Amino acid sequence: MGKLAQASVDYIIIVGLLLTVALIVIALFGLMPDFANNIRVSQEKDFWQIQAKPFSVQNSFYDNETQRVYLALESRADSPLIIKSMNFNGEQLAIFSYNSTLTDGVGSNFCTIQTCKFSPCDCTLSIGAYSNRTIVTEYFGEESDLCAQSAGSFSTNLSITFKVPGSNANLTQTSVYPLPVFCRNSFNN
Repeated sequence: MGKLAQASVDYIIIVGLLLTVALIVIALFGLMPDFANNIRVSQEKDFWQIQAKPFSVQNSFYDNETQRVYLALESRADSPLIIKSMNFNGEQLAIFSYNSTLTDGVGSNFCTIQTCKFSPCDCTLSIGAYSNRTIVTEYFGEESDLCAQSAGSFSTNLSITFKVPGSNANLTQTSVYPLPVFCRNSFNN
């Protein structure tokens, strides 16, 4: 009878240990998607801030209230460049200057029309050699709240079509890494 009781106690201990290990594994896998997402966003951000050429993006955020993306661009070219268009996930967006004196920061339009969503538009945004420029895009993602679907950021494929002054050839900068865009609840945050 003593051996049977000992076997029962051993069985209960083994089952308890297995349940504990299973709970630890489940907890770790529950945290893994967040961990993997943070690494991915960090790699994307590093690429766009450090490696991207001729334009890097030093900061990008989506404002939930204005539904606009704000970008801090940096030119790494040794000559001035002219941005002709910007696309997020293949959708061309109008480009505006950033004006800190205005409530939503939206200044002058660099494109021929107010919106590029319904027909392509021609934009002209000059950026000097090795200089910085903060810009604002037109409404982006107004069909849904992009930040409600994510944990503080989302990624979008950015392509920039540009040319060198005096040249008729358009060049396009694309990347294998999407641009991480961080979420803010209001422009003033």
